[in-house]
Formats: sequence, C-alpha cells, structure tokens
Amino acid sequence: MSATSDIPTGLAPDPAADRRLLVELTATKKTVEANLKDVKEQLAEVSERVMAHLGEEGLDSVKDAASGKTIYLNRRIWARAAVDKPAACAALKQHEDLADYVEETFNTNSLSAYFREEAKRIAAETGQPVTDLNELLPPDLRDVIALTQDHVLGVRG
Repeated sequence: MSATSDIPTGLAPDPAADRRLLVELTATKKTVEANLKDVKEQLAEVSERVMAHLGEEGLDSVKDAASGKTIYLNRRIWARAAVDKPAACAALKQHEDLADYVEETFNTNSLSAYFREEAKRIAAETGQPVTDLNELLPPDLRDVIALTQDHVLGVRG
C-alpha cells in the first residue's frame, strides 16, 4: 500500500490552489488560537473582578444593561477520594443513597453531581446555602471523601 492510497480522490483540479489555501488556513488557525489565548486571559481577569463586585453587592446574578444578558454566579461542588480510592469506594458502598455511584471505583463527576444536588436540596429546605461542605457528607465519609467548590461566572440571555 502506498503512502498516498489513503488520500481522498475527486478533489478540486487545482493542487496549487489547495496548497495555497492550506497555508492560508493554517496561518489563520494560528492567529485565531493566539487570539483565543489572549481572550481567555482577559476573561479570567475580568471574571475575578465581576465576582468580587457581585460579592460586594451581595448578588448571585445581575443583568447587563447594554446587552440585556444575565451574568450569574454558578457554584460547583467537586467530590474526590480523600484517601485511596478503594477505601473511599468501600465507605461509599455502605450508604444506600451513594452506592449507585460506586463500582470498583467511582465516577467523580457523577458523585460530584449528587453532592451539588444535595446542596441545592438543603438550601431549598433551609433557605440558606450550605457553607460547610462537610455538612453534605455523612460523618463516616468525612475522612474518605473530600468536597471542594469553585465558582464560575456564566452569561445567558
């Protein structure tokens, strides 16, 4: 089998034009990727400032008057093994509500989603957000499962 046997056939009849287009598109891709890196850095900086403003004002969301879009604070809770994963799995299997998230190992995304929903349920019942993430864990899991959180801004509208 030759090296060219995997190349699709039936392409445009002008190989020079295709090569030129490939060079141009590669250059455009490089420029777009560099711009994206700059945008991500700027977005991280302004996100920190906006989160600080929301915190100072005691708000979870605010509408941008110019665009009409809503900027909101999204709280994410993450679960991971605080000890070795087999010990964490064994402890999780002992809890009826959590056993479905565990096999020989556990999916941290699924387990994290469970604790995010648990935090929402408790906040809805009490009218207050959960501030101590250990409150979400049964006492015997507090040494084997670690919960952390972060906050990210989202925009909808």
